[in-house]
Amino acid sequence: MPDIVAISETWLTPDISNSIFVPTNSYFCFRKDRQAGSGGGVFLMIKKSQYISVHQVPLSAQYDNAELICVDVSDHTGSLPLRIVVAYRPPDYSSSENALLFSALDSLADDCVRLCVLGDFNLPLTALLMIVLVFVCWVISICP
Repeated sequence: MPDIVAISETWLTPDISNSIFVPTNSYFCFRKDRQAGSGGGVFLMIKKSQYISVHQVPLSAQYDNAELICVDVSDHTGSLPLRIVVAYRPPDYSSSENALLFSALDSLADDCVRLCVLGDFNLPLTALLMIVLVFVCWVISICP
């Protein structure tokens, strides 16, 4: 059984229970279903262990329409938590929806040292290359 499973574009609805496809006694389950229409949605499973604690990170109400979830995973050694974000960006997002999603990601990364962002961003190759370039420049600026 895997330790972490992240799924984007789940197509789940509130009437579908997590227990249908995952042993909920073995996994912490977090999900956000699309609020209107079909498709979309994100889901995160983290295997339960006596050595870790998992806490969902609350998002500001302004990000209610963003398809993303965020959790902090901590061990019991006192090390900094690992923040895991799972996001889905539909291919037809408008400029304002893009700005909102990236604002949410920026907000979640703001007070975090260890961050893992997973998901489907449906970005054209040129936009993806720009994001990678910006990320590399950011890493170079914070790492001596």
